Amino acid sequence: MDMQIKIRDKRNKGWFFLDNEYLNGYAKIFGAVGTAIYVSLCRHADAEQKCYPSQELISEELAIAPRTVRKYLKLFSDYNLIIVKREKNSKGRWLNNVYYLVDKSEWKSIHRQQMPMD
Repeated sequence: MDMQIKIRDKRNKGWFFLDNEYLNGYAKIFGAVGTAIYVSLCRHADAEQKCYPSQELISEELAIAPRTVRKYLKLFSDYNLIIVKREKNSKGRWLNNVYYLVDKSEWKSIHRQQMPMD
């Protein structure tokens, strides 16, 4: 029996960029849940590395609690993996958070930091 396997075509859209440096070190620190949340941010990022998925959307996509998403977003910010900006409309009402994925050259070293997990 001869099976045909379709190999993925990287030219097709529907892919995103995740830095190897994250998987080579930070994934071990943040674990599977934190890594899934970071992957979600990467997936939603545009060419300028800016994204604005709601915490509820991330929690729905990954089937985790919004509180867990908030916890890891804070940790990513502490390690300088992301910068969080809160946007307001012209009337001063909060709209949403905007997340900027920071270049790996700016990330805090995991060798000198201890991960504050539960």
